[in-house]
Amino acid sequence: MASTALTFSNGIRSIRHLSEFIGVDAVRSPREFVAGRDDALCVMTWGRKSSSAQASKWAEQQQIPLWYLEDGFIRSSSERPHSRLTYSMIVDDTSVYYDATKPCLLENFLNLDDQEFEQSFDGQMQSYIDVCLSKLLSNNITKYNYCRDFQVPAEWAND
Repeated sequence: MASTALTFSNGIRSIRHLSEFIGVDAVRSPREFVAGRDDALCVMTWGRKSSSAQASKWAEQQQIPLWYLEDGFIRSSSERPHSRLTYSMIVDDTSVYYDATKPCLLENFLNLDDQEFEQSFDGQMQSYIDVCLSKLLSNNITKYNYCRDFQVPAEWAND
């Protein structure tokens, strides 16, 4: 049986390679979903937009988990900030990282006590993290990467 993610959003369905990002066989609208042929893994919505209320209500009625999607911290190199080609995506089944009213997966992870946090990854993972961070910093990689290098105006240097 095919694993399927459902979304009411045409914009979400148009994101290139979305099924690979989230590990499903298909992304469909609730209309396209055929119970019995597909196994609904989740219902997806984009962040905490007002349009997410419909998806949230439908997921609750169907007893299917709701997943919140957001731009990843390394979004794209396109000059169009809402390009459907993205390098990373945040998928969270609890909340979104910018909603201070409810903890998200990232916040829960960062709030682990020191021992639990250290058990989450080994020395090899820490080395990998250090290499990745170094590459991000040395190459000026940010959420949007189409901008030219920013030069700090001389008058700002003394602030």
